[in-house]
Amino acid sequence: MPSAKTATAKGRRSVNLTIPADVIETAKALKLNASEAAEAGIRRAIAEKQTEQWHADNRPAIEAHNARVATDGVLLTPDWTEDYGVSGRSKPKGSDPFDQEERLRKPTPPRPWTD
Repeated sequence: MPSAKTATAKGRRSVNLTIPADVIETAKALKLNASEAAEAGIRRAIAEKQTEQWHADNRPAIEAHNARVATDGVLLTPDWTEDYGVSGRSKPKGSDPFDQEERLRKPTPPRPWTD
């Protein structure tokens, strides 16, 4: 029969937490598992901190990308944007020698598959 030490040795660690008494009483009244709730809260805090760190680490690249889009527009405008009245362009119409507006207005049907 596995001992308690075996259970904690399988990727889990026993820790002591100090939690306000009213929080624990409410959790017990709601029949919540305090360990599972604490783990979920810690996992959520980790994810939030990692997201915050990713944004901080990538802020210069994001700002550079946004500045380029603000001045030059997006590189490619998806076909579906025309259906919803979204152009995605910040340049005046006609300034792009590879303007695809006509193609977007009259989409060609897909060609049948041939071997």
